[in-house]
Amino acid sequence: MLIILGFGGYFGTGRTSATALIPCAFGVLLLAAGIVATKYPKGKMHAMHIAILFALFGLVAAAVRAIPALLDHNYRPAVIMQLLMALICLVFVGLSVRSFIDARRTPQTRSGRRAGNNSIGKAKILFAQIRTLVN
Repeated sequence: MLIILGFGGYFGTGRTSATALIPCAFGVLLLAAGIVATKYPKGKMHAMHIAILFALFGLVAAAVRAIPALLDHNYRPAVIMQLLMALICLVFVGLSVRSFIDARRTPQTRSGRRAGNNSIGKAKILFAQIRTLVN
C-alpha cells in the first residue's frame, strides 16, 4: 500500500517533488523484510522485527510532519499523503504486535509448528493444562 501511495502521490501531483516517493521507499523496505521472512524461515522473527522498526520510523516521521500541518488546517496533497502513510504504518505496527502476542501465547510442538493451529493441537494444550491442575 505504501508503494502505491508513493507512486500515486508522485504521478498524481504532476511529478513536482521526488519527496512524494518517500512512502514508496518505506514500502520497498517492508516488502524486502517480508521477502526475507518468507524465504528464510529461521530468520523470520528477526526480519519481522526489522520491518516493525521501519514501520515505527515511518509512522513517527510521517505523523510528526502531518499532525502540526493538519492542526493549521493545511490540507495540501503532501500533508494528506503523510497522514495516510502514518495510518498505514500504524495499522502495520498494530497487526504485527498482535501477531507477536498471538505467537507467544501459542506453544510450539516438537516439530517447531504451533500447536494451536488445529483442533488436535488445541486438545493437546487443554490436556496439558488439565495435567498441571491435577498435579
